[in-house]
Amino acid sequence: MVNIQPISAAGYILKGLNLMFKPGIRRYVFVPLIINSLLFASGFYYLFQQFDVMLQAVEHWLPEWLGWMIYLVWPIGVLTILIAFGLFFGLIANWLAAPFNGMLSAKVERLLTPKTRKNISARNYPSLQA
Repeated sequence: MVNIQPISAAGYILKGLNLMFKPGIRRYVFVPLIINSLLFASGFYYLFQQFDVMLQAVEHWLPEWLGWMIYLVWPIGVLTILIAFGLFFGLIANWLAAPFNGMLSAKVERLLTPKTRKNISARNYPSLQA
């Protein structure tokens, strides 16, 4: 069992950040990051514009004596949008980044283990065979 201390875990985060800026790895990190950021920002902008339209419709639908409820609907609606959009965006972001993850892991492995490795397959290891 490996005993990792919190300070050494922070060191691994810094090592990962340093590794992220290496020339062969940069594109596999930043291309999905830029695509996801643009999609997230545009989706979030559109969603909150629609939320404002929906909130105005609810405000006109409510009778005047229930006008105070708009102060309850707004924070509940914002929290609902943040949670639902966060979950949906996480799904879409992982789906879009999936093709880059395989290439990223291959580049990182080549960078961290420069020596060539033997062909590793299931037939070389009987315990891996089904």
